[in-house]
Amino acid sequence: MTMQYAGEVRVLQLEVGDYGNNCYILIDPRTQESVIIDAAADPGRILDATRGTTVRYIVTTHGHRDHWGALEEVAKGLPEAMVAASPADAEALPVTVSLPLNDGDTLQVGTVPLRVIGTPGHTPGSICLITGKHLFTVITV
Repeated sequence: MTMQYAGEVRVLQLEVGDYGNNCYILIDPRTQESVIIDAAADPGRILDATRGTTVRYIVTTHGHRDHWGALEEVAKGLPEAMVAASPADAEALPVTVSLPLNDGDTLQVGTVPLRVIGTPGHTPGSICLITGKHLFTVITV
């Protein structure tokens, strides 16, 4: 796990699963509210990494299984968190999306705004998320 801190937000990066996918946990250090981005695998590690925070959202960037493999278990472990994804990929997920995300929407994580950027192509509902100098993309190279 690596951690980056830009003063206004903390970002935990977990490399999870057999494919080494990234799961990010964005935390507002002022309120300790957080969001999980791509619960790809290893639900226990993801849940452990959120301890001490209030998880508001569990966001899936797109409908490929290697980015949501732990979603069902993580959502069960955090019943107060809203599951969020693009409506175009919602049917591919193993849980009901309680918050549909569209291009231009903003999630508020404590005092941190997290803007949704629709980036269809990888899948019809692919999204990216941006706050400050942090951009969370569908895929990395």
